[in-house]
Amino acid sequence: MKKRSFFLLLALLAASTACSRRCDNDVVCERYIHRYGVEVQPDDWAQRGQDGQVISTLSTGEMVTTSYAAGELHGDTYYTYPHSDTVQKVQSYDKGQLVREVDHNNFGQPRSEKTYHTSTSYTEKSFYDNGAPQAVEEYADGELKQGTYYTINNQLESRVENGKGTRFERDAFGTLEATYLMENGRTKLKKTFYPSGAPHSNIPYVNGKIEGEVKTFLPTGEPESVDIYTAGILNGTSIEFRNGEKFSEIPYVQGVKEGVEKHYRDGMTVVEEISWSGGLLHGPSTSYVGDTNTTQWYYKNKPVTKTNFDQLTRQNKL
Repeated sequence: MKKRSFFLLLALLAASTACSRRCDNDVVCERYIHRYGVEVQPDDWAQRGQDGQVISTLSTGEMVTTSYAAGELHGDTYYTYPHSDTVQKVQSYDKGQLVREVDHNNFGQPRSEKTYHTSTSYTEKSFYDNGAPQAVEEYADGELKQGTYYTINNQLESRVENGKGTRFERDAFGTLEATYLMENGRTKLKKTFYPSGAPHSNIPYVNGKIEGEVKTFLPTGEPESVDIYTAGILNGTSIEFRNGEKFSEIPYVQGVKEGVEKHYRDGMTVVEEISWSGGLLHGPSTSYVGDTNTTQWYYKNKPVTKTNFDQLTRQNKL
């Protein structure tokens, strides 16, 4: 029994030497490698000037290898996919400044590469899974300045020049996902598509926020919905369609339901009316079936009688 305890103690000591824990729920363990290749303890790492690499194992199963020089990020930082040796991302630093970032697919092949010119400007290259170039874009101050876009067969598809033109977005295999009509470096109109190529949505923008009518369509081309936005917030009557006919109208004011929501049969006949105030059920909710109608009253989301509703309304006006 004593012999067994002795070997258990040795195992624990070895584990603690190989993997130094720190107070971080996301980090399972860390190893500190001096620039001369010698593994050291955290205290020694700090005393020796923090030169070398820190290898972290995260609770997600990812491995992060970070390079330092005199305590500053310097060189390449590698991120693996969870529970894998395949590199997911590489970030390159020069004396603490991020200068390059490369993302890889599940096979370790580059999917995109960013080269930073300043803290607010960079060039981004993207690639298809077959290695062909997908796009080359130049950004500055959050705006797209220049862009060239290619099909998976390496054919030039579109250009953005001086912030104006059409930007194409395709998946890793070349299927068109979206187009962006650009103006002054920002999106003016985004169109998304089904894998078949049929239109899925039209989304207008002003100053980087959704503004105006957002329309969506079914793969067959029939309308699915119409929503109205102001500065990125629902603000107007949203219409939902079923089988090409109007199914519902829902009024919004600054992102919350306000007014009477209506449901339709055959696109014209009202079958239900629901009252909203400040996003809460408030007032009568009526269902129409043939020549009969049924009404339930609500006061701030709570079902009440018509008499109670009137009393509570009068009390809150006093």
